[in-house]
Amino acid sequence: SEDGVWAPTLDKIDADFERLSRSKPSMIGRCHIVQMVAAGRTQYLTEVQGMPACIEQRIVKRITKFMWKDSPQRPVAIETLYKPIEEGGLGLVDIPRRNLAIAIKWLQRYLDFDNRPKWAILCDTMIAKNNLKREVNISASLKQNVFLQSWETNLGNKCTLPKDVKDFLKIAKRYDLVLDQLHVSLRRLCLDALQ
Repeated sequence: SEDGVWAPTLDKIDADFERLSRSKPSMIGRCHIVQMVAAGRTQYLTEVQGMPACIEQRIVKRITKFMWKDSPQRPVAIETLYKPIEEGGLGLVDIPRRNLAIAIKWLQRYLDFDNRPKWAILCDTMIAKNNLKREVNISASLKQNVFLQSWETNLGNKCTLPKDVKDFLKIAKRYDLVLDQLHVSLRRLCLDALQ
């Protein structure tokens, strides 16, 4: 389960926050601790596995609690602390935005048609087989890429795609990603023509 994978990381974050708060760090010091502990301990696992929304919320809650020394009174919203110093914030790491950036990087790799990773080709096949009811008559063998053709894939409750693939497709949809112009290198065109 997602909790099982993330439980050791959450326990380490709690232990580090507890231990480092004993030195009574300033707000700037707490900001640096959050960067080292919460951001540092979660970045790799988020990169390779993705961070579920429930885990993201728990980490943000832990960061907020740590920044305000467990005080129930919080004079400034956590979103303000995310802002750069010149805008009145502390430049605190914004875990949700960092996670979004990681997902966008996966989407960027998937859409790199000049230097496509093997997993992207596998994703194309899975996406093509993940039919909407209205498109079951279109053969999966005709579907090459959801961004280069006019068919759609199922992202609803009956979606059979792995979570990380579904996530980056939802991000593309949320930001209305459209490939206006495909830049294919001359070398790639020549190689394709020779095959």
